Amino acid sequence: MYREFPARCAIKDLIRWVHDHSMENIRVTLRSMRQKNLVHETDAGWKLTESGMQEAEAEINKLHSTPDNAKLVIRRKAKGAKHARK
Repeated sequence: MYREFPARCAIKDLIRWVHDHSMENIRVTLRSMRQKNLVHETDAGWKLTESGMQEAEAEINKLHSTPDNAKLVIRRKAKGAKHARK
């Protein structure tokens, strides 16, 4: 959702992007995130809130500061760019 912001993400896309987790695990995680006001859901899909963006950026910074993950790069999708699984 971070990379797609400010666009909303359909649940089917989230499930496809996080392919190593079960659909139920993703749904439980989204419910938990919604209770913490980290995501917002509408009929159009899911989107990170401002708090969700801040938490995502904090987690990304933690990953970048870990020597084992120094090469990990997460970027927001440029406007107009097509989604490609990496």
